[in-house]
Amino acid sequence: MEVKSVELIKEHDNNSEVVIGLVGATGTNLDQLKITIKEILTAFSYDVMEIRISSDIINKLRPIGALEGNYNKINALMSAGNELRRISKNNAILSMAASAIISSHREKEESGLPKPKSRKAYIIHSLKHPDEVNLLREIYTNGFYLIGVYSDEKRRKEYLVNHKSVLNEEAEDLIKRDAHEG
Repeated sequence: MEVKSVELIKEHDNNSEVVIGLVGATGTNLDQLKITIKEILTAFSYDVMEIRISSDIINKLRPIGALEGNYNKINALMSAGNELRRISKNNAILSMAASAIISSHREKEESGLPKPKSRKAYIIHSLKHPDEVNLLREIYTNGFYLIGVYSDEKRRKEYLVNHKSVLNEEAEDLIKRDAHEG
């Protein structure tokens, strides 16, 4: 992975802004990938900012409140994300919010429009709907990269149980729910 990542950065205009979207099914551990991406980008003098769809967007637009247990929190965030898509009638609403966060960190040009930052990278964790990806591709064109991570059901269940303190039955429920939501 590191060789391809380094080649990707070398091919990219080294002064431009980069937006990286991460995709993985519920229970996929994306943390090590994020750490690796941050290390590589930092080595190329990029300032990296992470945008978490769950905490930075969903929980601010549709607060879930204090819930006991990670199962309840994950389940509530999934429901809140679906509710935001339904209410807005826009399956890309969460990507729109991520783009607004990116725009808010930019300086303004004389015209008042946001100006992309040089050597700035944004990692969006994690996208769940194809419309979210399509919107980011439309907005950021060649500056957008999508990384999908596959983890089999056994590993996702183990991650939820061992790292998120979710019971076996709850992990199975979350994985099934995610699979059925398309």
